[in-house]
Amino acid sequence: MKIEKTYLEDTHQLELIVETEQDVFDKAKHVAMREISKNVKIPGFRPGKAPYNRVAQYVGEDRIIDKALESFLDEIYPKVIEEIEETPYGPGQLEEVKSLEPPTLEFIVPLEPEVTLGDYRSIRIPFEASEVSEEDIHKAVEELKTQHTSVEEIEGPAEENNIVDTKITGRVIDADLDDEEALIMVNQPLPVLIKSEDEDDSKEWPFPGLSRQLLGVSPGDSLELVHEYPDEEKIAEDIRGKAVLYTVDVEKIRSRVLPELTDEFIQSVTDFETKEELLASIRDELEENAQRKDKNEYIDKIFDAILECSTVKFPIEMVKDDAKTKIKQLAESLASQGLELKTLLAMRGEEEETFQEKMEEDVRHQIPRTLLLKEIAETENLNTSPEDVMNEYRNILDQSFEEGSEERKEFEGSVNAFHLLNSISSNMITETALAFLEASAKGEDVSPFLKPEEEEIEDAEEAEVQNAEEEDTADEAVPTSSDAQDTPEDEEEAED
Repeated sequence: MKIEKTYLEDTHQLELIVETEQDVFDKAKHVAMREISKNVKIPGFRPGKAPYNRVAQYVGEDRIIDKALESFLDEIYPKVIEEIEETPYGPGQLEEVKSLEPPTLEFIVPLEPEVTLGDYRSIRIPFEASEVSEEDIHKAVEELKTQHTSVEEIEGPAEENNIVDTKITGRVIDADLDDEEALIMVNQPLPVLIKSEDEDDSKEWPFPGLSRQLLGVSPGDSLELVHEYPDEEKIAEDIRGKAVLYTVDVEKIRSRVLPELTDEFIQSVTDFETKEELLASIRDELEENAQRKDKNEYIDKIFDAILECSTVKFPIEMVKDDAKTKIKQLAESLASQGLELKTLLAMRGEEEETFQEKMEEDVRHQIPRTLLLKEIAETENLNTSPEDVMNEYRNILDQSFEEGSEERKEFEGSVNAFHLLNSISSNMITETALAFLEASAKGEDVSPFLKPEEEEIEDAEEAEVQNAEEEDTADEAVPTSSDAQDTPEDEEEAED
């Protein structure tokens, strides 16, 4: 057997051109012919007794070859994998039968992920902590007040933050007046919130900047506004690159009235009693969010730096497998809530194929980090305690089941318990590895995250044994009351 290997770097796969012995394939063809002839009635012959040429003439040699290839591949593929001395990630794929004389086959074989670590311990990145400002707290308070805004109708003119209730008709300019397709919308009800000058209006509908053009209008007013759409794919085809005349009829104007931040208001919408308590809670929450954001961004910088000095290779099959797993988990989670994934995607207006592509893109970004963490955890021999894993496992069971219940016993004996333990262990290893990388990048002591060296453990065990022996010796040296010598007084008492 001759094997020609070509490494496909972009996809971390092997292309194998395998040339095998002709007689091996000829035997596979004859075995396939006999199997076929047992189930096909060939005139003049008992089942399984017709010669090769007669069977081939009756059923077609292509059918024999197809069946022979099945058993032939099952026989030679394990030998091919053994000979190339590579570790496949998963099953290979037959790409092409290049020849049958001699049998020459092309395989594509995905390889196991490969990580080559750079000098990640030398990476130093300054950590910058965000500060929560009074303006941040003020914005959070305003958001709370906005959630409980009351609305009242006013006469106008319309100002910023007013809601203008309109009906809009849109028609493509220069189109035939009788052309119904030129009508974009007819008397479409549309409430418009007038944004402030510094607010983003890029997502306003039907065109950006509409709300600011309604400043100063009053109920009963009618405006004609022209908007020219760019010739871009993100614009709907019927208006792409065209000018549209919009007729806007103002029906009414409503003003949003923000509540005052009084103790009474705070008590009615929160669990706090006073303004001071609310502001303190908001500050704590903002600081917690800022710390979480800072840490995530810091970890991102660390991974970017590690990837610059390291090499991570993985096959596309791994991306597809991980994406399928995540989609399956999401579907199961939705099913537990009585919802189907298809329904959720339909609600979002998203195609299943597009969702699959997005999931694969997310996974493609995450896999290098996962592989790096795993490799670093193994390289550093990080200190993850089996006792901690079991304690967390028991805590989860205690929260989910009653002690000694049949449901708990059934779960503990199922494969789900094994998956849960694996998940807990994996999460703890990940958390420890992240904490180690964070400490290392800050130039801090990383020894608390590492398992003690075996020599240190042995020395500690020997010292403990020695101390115990010394204590035992000391105990033996101290006389007990029964072992103590009699005093003269005791002797006199004995004589009496």
